[in-house]
Amino acid sequence: MPQTREVVVEPLDRDGFQPFGQVIGELATPPIFQTPSAEVWQMDFSSQGAVEVMFVRYRKEAYEFATIERHYDIAQTFFPMGNSPS
Repeated sequence: MPQTREVVVEPLDRDGFQPFGQVIGELATPPIFQTPSAEVWQMDFSSQGAVEVMFVRYRKEAYEFATIERHYDIAQTFFPMGNSPS
């Protein structure tokens, strides 16, 4: 028979979450680089292969492109965070 369990919801805290892993988000340290439309923080992440995890905060603005880059052998994934449409 199914059971109902009550779970106490608490605010997310880096120190409290540490036993389970890393919170990915804006850090207390300055971003590793900034542009007029974004701030980027390097996340502490390691694996057996070359992997880079970053948290980027984009600012909504009109974009104009003169050049588009293509990076071979790189995969990117974006996760919308903060109740903003992607």
